[in-house]
This record gives sequence, C-alpha cells and structure tokens, in this order.
Amino acid sequence: LDEKGRLMITYYAETLPANERPLFLDERRFTVPIQDESGEILPRPLTGEFDRVVEIDGRIGLVDWKTAARRWSAEDLANDAQSTAYVYAFRQLHGSDPAFFRYDLLLKTKSPAIERYHVERGPRQIRRFVRIVKEVDKTLQSGSFIPRDKSWACKGCPFKSRCERWHE
Repeated sequence: LDEKGRLMITYYAETLPANERPLFLDERRFTVPIQDESGEILPRPLTGEFDRVVEIDGRIGLVDWKTAARRWSAEDLANDAQSTAYVYAFRQLHGSDPAFFRYDLLLKTKSPAIERYHVERGPRQIRRFVRIVKEVDKTLQSGSFIPRDKSWACKGCPFKSRCERWHE
C-alpha cells in the first residue's frame, strides 16, 4: 500500500501542468458565513480547506485532489456539492469567483493514472447549494434524524451505534 501511494504521488507530481504555479505550499483552511439570497446568514458557517490554490497564465483557480478506483461520470461532476461549496467559499473570501475549479483524480489502477476534471459553477448552482444547506440546517434544528447506512464514512463513525439503534 505504501509503495502504491508513493507511485501515485510521484506520478501526480510528474504530470502537473508545466504552466501551473502554486500560490501556497500547504492547504488553505477557510471558514465563511453562508448567506442566502435574502441576506439571511445561516447559523453555521462553511468550513473547509483548499488543497491547492494555483495560478495559470495569470488566472487564479482551485484544484482539489481526490483518489478513486474509477473515473467519474458527467453526472458525478454535475451533482458534486464540494466544488460548489469551494467556489462559494472563494467568492466569500475574495469577492469574485475563481477563474476555474479542477479536480485532479488519481486513479488507483495497476499503473497510476490521472483524470483532470474542470467543473463550472455559476449563480444557479450556488443558489441551489445554499438552499440545500438551509434546508438541512432546518432539519438539524428540528431534531429530526434519518440514518444513512451506506455512507463511506459509516465504518469509522463514532455515532454508528446510534444509527444502528435509531429505530428502537
């Protein structure tokens, strides 16, 4: 596993675009308020971290690293909330959208491979994201809870036993 990981990282470094310049050498943490169209600020902020903030030909953009066993479909990318959240956070921090958002997906194949996906996010996706967050927050505040038993996070979740006993 260690050897595979090292091969993947080496391959990634070797395939970075030649004209891409990182603006930071570490992740950039952020916490920004979430505000809806009416100006209401939601009770919980958006917190995360940008993997890479880069400049290409004078344009500043975001790159997020992922690993996966398979390539992503157009539907996976169209419905992805993380890219929307990160474009929103960048806008909140800098007053404008990043010039681009790109996923660098390292494939866990026999020989390392990489897919680079450019994702477009505009006002419609941002409004939808904020509305979903607002509705989820209302659900949390009401005390309502429905377990999601098939999440990738279930295996290591400290609340797993609560989900298992939820119906009792």
